[in-house]
Amino acid sequence: MKRLIIAVVILIALFAALRWWPAKKPSVAAAAPSIVKFDTGQATRIEVDQSGQPAVILDKLNGQWQLAQPYAAPADSGAVTTLLTTASGLSPAEKLGAEKNLAPFGLDAPASVAITLAGGKKYTFLFGGNTPTGDDVYVKLASQPTVYTAPTYVKDDMVKSAFDLRDKSILHFTSDTVDSVALRYHGKSFAFQREKGKWTGPQADNLQNLTDALANAQMNAIVDATGKDAAKYGLAHPAMVVSLVWNGGRGQIEVGDKKGADEYYARSSESPAIFTINSYLTDDIANVTKPPKPAPTVSAATAATPAPAKKSKPAKHAKAGKAGKTG
Repeated sequence: MKRLIIAVVILIALFAALRWWPAKKPSVAAAAPSIVKFDTGQATRIEVDQSGQPAVILDKLNGQWQLAQPYAAPADSGAVTTLLTTASGLSPAEKLGAEKNLAPFGLDAPASVAITLAGGKKYTFLFGGNTPTGDDVYVKLASQPTVYTAPTYVKDDMVKSAFDLRDKSILHFTSDTVDSVALRYHGKSFAFQREKGKWTGPQADNLQNLTDALANAQMNAIVDATGKDAAKYGLAHPAMVVSLVWNGGRGQIEVGDKKGADEYYARSSESPAIFTINSYLTDDIANVTKPPKPAPTVSAATAATPAPAKKSKPAKHAKAGKAGKTG
């Protein structure tokens, strides 16, 4: 009994100590500073190199980003802005310190993104493999030995292919500026003119749908950046050609063979590249070439003759039931 009382007293004392003793507050790690800081508006060149992809180079010319390698094309300004913004404010998740052996981090053969600023300053980011949890990626600057971890979206935003960074619009115009549309569809020719800013006639809705679709259409993928092998994709003699004239310009898209279930090979007047498009675009082209459905006609005699009144069905007679026995 005495031992039990002693044990209870000890438990009460421990509880009181835990309740009233000042708890030691855990130390809060300071937020890691950005690896580098620079003005994104000062960037003049971006170089991306990754295994299995051709080297990508973009240059800023007259205030506009242009893809220079592996082929020439306008750049996607949104994708470039995201890349530069992510790089300029890259805050690491963790600083691991200087590491001589980079192989465990996948940094012995890294993907790299180099950004050159006006004046010649250059930052080269090296990206390795993912951390064991898969939430972060190993990263370092080429000029420093320190290895960091950063969220995987950082690598996704910065390590891009040429197609990711190019402008994927097929033609550059707005549908409300189009003046005329000419089609060549499987050997047949069609021409339409816009009047006072509106499409008229039975194909008005189809023409609006087509010009809207083409103004917003984008390439699904580049299959031949040079466009030298047009016959391979049915573009030596394309089955569909759409020519547009708009306020301040003109353009054309050619459609060749079908690829798979819902894509076609195509090219536009803005680039020699052969790319793929969704089949909904070819459906919109086809709709413009189809004769409009005639409106149903009603003759005068038919309209004057009233419809015969419906005969009412005779009411069903209930069957007589069997007479019950009387008691």
